[in-house]
Amino acid sequence: MFSQRFGDLVYTGTIRNHLYATKLVSLTSSVVGVVVQPLLFQRIQHLPGFLQGIVGTFFGFFVFVTPILLHQLVRRYVVRMYFNPEAERFTAVTMHFIPRMRNFYTFSPRDVEVPITE
Repeated sequence: MFSQRFGDLVYTGTIRNHLYATKLVSLTSSVVGVVVQPLLFQRIQHLPGFLQGIVGTFFGFFVFVTPILLHQLVRRYVVRMYFNPEAERFTAVTMHFIPRMRNFYTFSPRDVEVPITE
């Protein structure tokens, strides 16, 4: 496949659809959690303060920390890579925090350093 903007498609990530779906489910569940949060806090008012803190912390962890942690784990995964033969430049496409947005990284073969392994 050829892109006018980037050149020839040379690589497509094998788990990109799974990552997209996972990030979408994570963000959707977080939005639902934020919407439900006032109702939850209203319902746990009769509990002792210590238990309210535990429930609030547990709920807040899954609502706010899970999408951030997931993004940190997959943000460097290359979804697609293009090569422009005229400019001799590669363009790597990665997912942003919101799955529809993309980050583009352009580099040349000279920029790549292969580590020496023993």
